[in-house]
Amino acid sequence: MPETRDQLVTALTAEWSRLGAELVLLSQAVADRLKINVTDLQCLALLMSTGPMTAGQVADATGLTTGAITGVIDRLEKAGLATRADDPADRRRVIVRAVPDAALAASDPETSAALAALTAATAEAYDDYSDRELQLVVDALRRAHPILLEHVSQLRRQPAVRHELDAPRAGASEGRLFLTAGFGKITIDADPRMAELYRADVEGTPPLIEVDGGRISVKPRRGPLFGWGARKLRLTLSGAIPWDIEVDQGAYAFTADVRALTLRSFTVNGGAARVDIIVGQPSGVVPITIGGGASKLRIRRPRDVPVEVRVKGGASRVSVDGRELGPAARNLQWSSPAGSPDTARYVIEIRGGASRVDVEPV
Repeated sequence: MPETRDQLVTALTAEWSRLGAELVLLSQAVADRLKINVTDLQCLALLMSTGPMTAGQVADATGLTTGAITGVIDRLEKAGLATRADDPADRRRVIVRAVPDAALAASDPETSAALAALTAATAEAYDDYSDRELQLVVDALRRAHPILLEHVSQLRRQPAVRHELDAPRAGASEGRLFLTAGFGKITIDADPRMAELYRADVEGTPPLIEVDGGRISVKPRRGPLFGWGARKLRLTLSGAIPWDIEVDQGAYAFTADVRALTLRSFTVNGGAARVDIIVGQPSGVVPITIGGGASKLRIRRPRDVPVEVRVKGGASRVSVDGRELGPAARNLQWSSPAGSPDTARYVIEIRGGASRVDVEPV
C-alpha cells in the first residue's frame, strides 16, 4: 500500500485512469444496446445532466463540429432518445432535449435493469463506508471533473497530430474507393505520376484503411469520446488506373478534384451537405449519383462536355451553366446537346430532392 503523500496522489491518478478506461467499456456496451455510437451516448448523457441545450451549445461542450452534431441529433431522435424543436426565442436555433428517464427505461428494459443493478452493486460495495467516508469519495470525484476538463481543453488546443499512410498499387488495373463518412472534412484528389495506389494525409486519429487488390475501404475508427477521430482526411488516388468512387452515409464538407482520374462512377449515398466535385474529360457515359437528397452541391466539368441533370423529389434551386432550372415541385430533368446516345458525358442524378445544385464549367 502507498504510504507517502506523493505515492497516494500517484495511486489516485492511476485509479482515475483505470476508472476512465472501464467507463469507456461500459459506455460502449450501453451504446451498442441502444443502437447508437459512444459519441451519441455521451451527448445524450450531457443532455440528461444539464437539461435542454441548443445544438450549438452541445457542439461547444463536446468539441464536435456543428455538422457532426446534426448527425448526432438525427441518430438520437431516430432512436427515440431525444427530441428537438425550434427555439421559440430564435427560430434559427434548435433546442435539443433528452426524453424523460421513464421513456429511456422503456426503450430498453434490459439495459435499464442492468444499470439499476450497477447502482445496487455500488451501494453494496461501499456498504461498510461511513457517511463521512462516502462524502470524501464524492468530494474527490467532484474535484476531479474540472481538472480533467481543463486538461482535455489543453490537449485540444495543441496542434493536431498528422499521419501519412499509403499502399502500393501492386499491379492493380482498376480502382474502387469505398469511403464511410464520419470525418470533419474530406478531400479527394489524384496524381497520375505516383507509384502508390493511394496516399492519405490525416489530421487526428487515423482511419481504418483496408486494401484488397485495387479496392480501398476507408472507415473512421470508433475513437475516443466526443469525436476525437480524424478531423481532416485527404486522399490522393493513383491517376494511372480508372476509378469508381463511393461515399457512404452522406457527407458534410466534401471536396473531390478528380480531373486527373479516369472516372467510371461517383456515388454519394445517404444525402450530402456541402459537396464540391470537379471532374475532367469523361470516358463514355459517367454517372454521378447523389442519394438521399442534397443541401449544397456543386459539380464542375470541362465546358465542352455534355451533361444530363436529373432531380427526383423536387428542388429548391438548380442551375446549369448559369441557366436557372429550378425550383421544381417534384422531378426535374435537363440535358445539354449530346450529339448521340454514345457521346461521352456526365449523367448527374440527385435522388430525394435538393436544396441548391450548381453544375458549372471549369
